[in-house]
Amino acid sequence: MQDYINYSRKDSFAFSIVASTTDHYNLQQIKLDEFRFTASAVLDEYFIDDDTEEAIDKPLRTAGDVNEKITLKDHAEYLAEKGYEFGPEKVRDEAHANGYDGIAETVILENDAQQLVYTVVDIQNPTIAEVTDVTTNVSEAITPITLDITDNSGHFDTIAVTGLPTGLSFNETTKQITGTPTAEGTFNVTVTATQEASEPATSTFNITVQPNAALKDLKAAVADAATVNKDSYTPN
Repeated sequence: MQDYINYSRKDSFAFSIVASTTDHYNLQQIKLDEFRFTASAVLDEYFIDDDTEEAIDKPLRTAGDVNEKITLKDHAEYLAEKGYEFGPEKVRDEAHANGYDGIAETVILENDAQQLVYTVVDIQNPTIAEVTDVTTNVSEAITPITLDITDNSGHFDTIAVTGLPTGLSFNETTKQITGTPTAEGTFNVTVTATQEASEPATSTFNITVQPNAALKDLKAAVADAATVNKDSYTPN
């Protein structure tokens, strides 16, 4: 219970006592004239993505006694697991950590909650899932091709798709390739996702645009009809 009280940072609680014998329960209410507890002092450490300006996760909290000096953890392993490292300017805000010593890397806990805000940079490369080669017909709208591009931060500086057949285009918001190809052939498509602090990710696949059999048959039928009409014409 003490750990919960220390971590919750609340000053108002409700209690109940429940006793049971086999299938029967007895709930008793109690009234306390006075209840005392000692709240711990806390340090919250926030990690802000330098690119997105958003916290990469919930703050890490350390609890201890008031006036206790604690040594800050390295956090390198914690950040590496999330694909990050500290930025050149490690601590961006210490205004709410009066007991912070940047040289000794220590904090003296106080009654008021202490807060340290760090700058971190994304070093994990984006990933692009393999795309199966696509075969479609000329002059026929394709089934949208959705690209599965992910990153630990959810942010990309650029996503580029090159080598598309004429008539097809890529929408960076939906991550879909759509349109109607207007030329036949096999086209090698390259997808590239980049971030400032990591290596770009690339993936390639082929789009084969084959003759449209239905359109070809229609053109042949029209041509045959024109020939018949011409041959059967008899001038007066």
